[in-house]
Amino acid sequence: MVLLVLGLLIFGRRLPEVGKSLGQGIKEFKRGLKDEEEPRREEPRREEIRREEPSRRAALPGEQVLASPEATKSATAEHTH
Repeated sequence: MVLLVLGLLIFGRRLPEVGKSLGQGIKEFKRGLKDEEEPRREEPRREEIRREEPSRRAALPGEQVLASPEATKSATAEHTH
């Protein structure tokens, strides 16, 4: 009880500031948690896109990437000029 009274006497003027900064800290913490959850929800969508469009992703070591007809035509046109 004595410690509480001493704490109020010493930090009494700063209590509103301390409360405000504590509230802002909690708010930022919750926002950070929310931001962390959103990318996890989007992750399955990225995986679905990767499965649907294998020609757009980079080749992994040991994989062969087949060129599309447009890429072959443009490469041939570049070499003939």
